[in-house]
Amino acid sequence: MLFAMRQEHRAQGTLYKGHAPAAASGAQSGARMPAFLRCEFPMQPVNKARLQIHFCVLLWGFTAILGKLITLPALPLVWWRMLLVAAALLLMPKVWRGLFAMPARLRWAYAGIGVLVSLHWL
Repeated sequence: MLFAMRQEHRAQGTLYKGHAPAAASGAQSGARMPAFLRCEFPMQPVNKARLQIHFCVLLWGFTAILGKLITLPALPLVWWRMLLVAAALLLMPKVWRGLFAMPARLRWAYAGIGVLVSLHWL
């Protein structure tokens, strides 16, 4: 039954949400989506929410375990966390595009808020 549903969706060009049918786009169905993100069946909102909540529970539980295992003092730990997150964000082109699209005044406002928050933690 599921195979028949998949074949029907492929024939209609609606297998992947947000993608035009293959005949209209001139490409294969789902060609714009990376292979590791392709899903044979669209995920229902309830299942997506369940997956997200399970991921959050895993993260929250894992942070307690990591907190016991990390032996760094507070200040170096905060600096390492900040450097790792900053490096990860700077490697994402979408972040750069968002920064450049933002007005300079707003960037300075966010930078000022960041300075105030960092001073609060001293």
